[in-house]
Amino acid sequence: MNVHADAPRPTTRPESKYLFLLLALIGFVLLLPLQRELDLDGRDVAMTILMAIVLIGGVQAVCHNRRMRIIGTSTWILVLALSFWTQNLTAGSTIWLVTSVTADLLSVFGFLAMTGFILQDVFVGEITRDRLRGAGAAYLLMGIAFGILFRLIDLAFPGSFKLGAGETIAAMEANFYSFVTLTTLGYGDITPVRPFAQAVAYLEACIGQFYLTVLVAFLVGKRLAALTLRPS
Repeated sequence: MNVHADAPRPTTRPESKYLFLLLALIGFVLLLPLQRELDLDGRDVAMTILMAIVLIGGVQAVCHNRRMRIIGTSTWILVLALSFWTQNLTAGSTIWLVTSVTADLLSVFGFLAMTGFILQDVFVGEITRDRLRGAGAAYLLMGIAFGILFRLIDLAFPGSFKLGAGETIAAMEANFYSFVTLTTLGYGDITPVRPFAQAVAYLEACIGQFYLTVLVAFLVGKRLAALTLRPS
């Protein structure tokens, strides 16, 4: 008699390491405009908190060993500390400028690094739901990173973007313009007018189209390969 015949087979839960990150990114993109629409106070604090949630999701998703988690967590703690400190400084002062630029540069580097780690995983192995979530998260990370970069460009070269009368390219406007450029929608209500801003804008547009083209080709190729290998 086989004593193991009735033993339950171990079940493996589907991997979902990118789910929290994707949901956090969607929340980051949607909640900030909603807060402005409702004219709620504490927008800077809310943005920092949402950023913290995104960063926690990113570290959880891409840091697979203790050393990477320590480096990632330390970097994001520094970014958040600088962001909170900046909110208590006088806008336009030298120390405000230094802390703000440092936090933004670290954020851009961190978001692009997370994007690279995710893509290394997405384009290796079989297609899973979680890898599709990772592909969506990488796309959103690129849009947010370029949004921060556009704010830095306008800070370094004032007047880089043409908006409505008296408007400046704040965080929400920068994110909006970034995603409009990444997806090549081109509404035209925000326009880069200085050379460096224009160069970064068309670079982002090229990256966005290249990414979608490669992703679709990869998914179709994997699907065709799976159909070919499937026994008839």
